[in-house]
Amino acid sequence: MPLSSESIYLIASAHYLKRQLGWDPDELVNFRTEVELEQFRGLPFAMNQEKSTTHQLLKEHMSKADVSIQTILTVSDYQVLEGICRIGEAASFCPQIYLSAIDQGNSFCSGDRKLFALPVRSLEHSIRSELAYNQMLSYPQYITDFFGLLKQSSDEHMKL
Repeated sequence: MPLSSESIYLIASAHYLKRQLGWDPDELVNFRTEVELEQFRGLPFAMNQEKSTTHQLLKEHMSKADVSIQTILTVSDYQVLEGICRIGEAASFCPQIYLSAIDQGNSFCSGDRKLFALPVRSLEHSIRSELAYNQMLSYPQYITDFFGLLKQSSDEHMKL
């Protein structure tokens, strides 16, 4: 059962965007302004572990686009990546399902610590989440209800 197909977003603080690129964050529309990964060539990033799907998709995209970034830190937790980005020393990437957490964090932060989640133009791949189960088996009602709740929860998180 397909649960979601999520885009990958570049996340960076207002401070990072001003300092590294000279951008005015007031001109950006959060979650909507598309960026070219080439604009971030050689800039500092905190990345997911190499085994993550997000990392693999980005690695493939960067290879095709002949873009390299400076990975200064590798972690396996999106909350840690979010915190690092809010400090303004690095940018990162996150799947669409994490955007609501970033939006919530922005309600507690302002100014230079506000995070922008920006879609990466020409990043054609997305992260697919699926629930795999044997359809030939007969499941009790509470299990099929649980499957439905998973799908509903995934749909709600994708509405940002």
